[in-house]
Order: sequence, then structure tokens, then C-alpha cells
Amino acid sequence: MPGWILLVDDEPSILALLSGRLEMEGYSVTTASDAAQAAIQAESLRPKLVIMDVNMPGYGNGPDAVRAMRAHALLKATPVILFTGMETKELEPLAAQDPLLRVLSKPLNWPLMKKTVEELMGAAPPGGAQAPAPALGDLAAPEPAPMPELPPIPVLSPARAPAAKAPAKKILIADDEENYFQLLRAGLGPDDDIRWAKDGREAIQSLQELSPDILLLDLVLPKVSGLEVLRAMQDTPAKATPVVLLTGAHLAQAQVQVMGKDFPNLRFVIEKPCKMPVLREVTEHLLGRGPAPSSGA
Repeated sequence: MPGWILLVDDEPSILALLSGRLEMEGYSVTTASDAAQAAIQAESLRPKLVIMDVNMPGYGNGPDAVRAMRAHALLKATPVILFTGMETKELEPLAAQDPLLRVLSKPLNWPLMKKTVEELMGAAPPGGAQAPAPALGDLAAPEPAPMPELPPIPVLSPARAPAAKAPAKKILIADDEENYFQLLRAGLGPDDDIRWAKDGREAIQSLQELSPDILLLDLVLPKVSGLEVLRAMQDTPAKATPVVLLTGAHLAQAQVQVMGKDFPNLRFVIEKPCKMPVLREVTEHLLGRGPAPSSGA
């Protein structure tokens, strides 16, 4: 596999077009829709190349993200392509100071994009664009050890749903959208003690105070990201609490396995919007009340 690429754009059509082309060339592609998601995924997954839009909604923009990466010890050598519909003249000073930065104009000129990707991927150090963080283990290993219980998660077969009423468990849901929390709480049922943390800081505090039996954790949270919550758990008794990561971004299976190597209590990753039968099956299994998720429909 030529390597992982992080693709960042708020236009779904651009993400679909460019990721499709790159995957046809053999690259693994992870996508994000804003600079905040890009920063979290770049730090956690450490791609060999980042392709990002310049103007995006929410916190920060493409140049802001590039500057943040260049100030980060683990990301400063990651090549970046700014793919933009604006006048590239405004970005030329930034590119002139950064040998690993290129600026390409929209609409997509695929031969030029392909050539630039190949050029920058060749410039990245083998096995990734940066050295692994000592505190997190060897994330840049080219052949990550497979992580059990992280295959694509199937829809729960109604025939296998646990029927017997089990003792109540404590479930912590960390998500910044209250409506989404209410949706998950309603879908999981009324018999458990289900609590809400609206940001990463509250999640860390609730883990200490409640000692939940399971944590459903959004990757992108205010104040403290989901990734930082996972890191904080590793040095506390909460490191034994199983975690289901909920994310609106697509993560390649190999990347999930790399995250699982650093965070042993990360048991499943489910893409948003969550299918409630899937989430119920996974939750019941991790709470010890149901079978392991199967491929049966």
C-alpha cells in the first residue's frame, strides 16, 4: 500500500471524487470535513500526506492547520497540498517558505494532482512523515498487529437480541450534541443509568466520579478532544473501561488497528450516524449481556 492520505474538504462531492481517484491508485484515504477534525486525525493517525481545502467552516482554515502542523513535533515533516478554489497568489508566500507544501487550484486537474501526490509521498520519510511518540508506542509501524474485535460491525440479528432483563449498568455518553445524546439514550433503553458529558473535560471528570461500565465517545469534542480523553484514561483506573468511538469521519481499518494498539480499551469504532441495532449489539456485548457481534443479518 503506497500510504495513508488525509483528505480534508467541506464539500462531499470533492471528498468523493478525490478519494475515489486516490484509492484507485492504491492509497488508503481518511476524510475530514473541517480543520478541527483534520488536526485531531492528523495527530492520531499521522498520515504520509494531507490534502486540504483552504476555506472551511468552523475553527481554523487550511493555512492555520498547516502552521499548527509545522509547530507540532510529530507533524512538522508531513507533506501538505492546499487544494483551493481561491487565487493561489495569496498562498504563494506560505508555500515559498515550506518545501513540503504545494498549492493546487480547483477544479481538479487529476494528472497534476497525481504527479504532486507522488512527488510529496516520495519526500516523506519511510513508514510515515514523523517519528512515533514515545508515550504512545510505535504508531508508525508499517504492519500494525491486528486488533481483535475491530472488524466491520454488522447489524444485530433480531433473533440473537438478548431477551432477559439484566442488572442496570452505568453508561457514559460523551457528545457535544444534546439531541444526539437523547437519541442514543432512547435507543439504548430505559433500564440502565445513562449519563451525558457535553465535552471532553466533563467526560474525564465523569469517568473519575461515576466509574461507568462503558464509554460511548465522540472523536471531535470541545475543550478536550476524544483522542485526549482516551489518552487521559490510560493513566487512571478508567483505562479498564471499554470505549466505543463514534465518529463522523471515515477511518480505514488499518488506522483503527493502530489506534487500538495505543488504546487497548478502544474496543469498537462506529461511524455516524449510528445504526441503533449495531450500537445496541456492541453495547450489550461489552456489558457482558450479549454475544459478540456477528456477520449475521
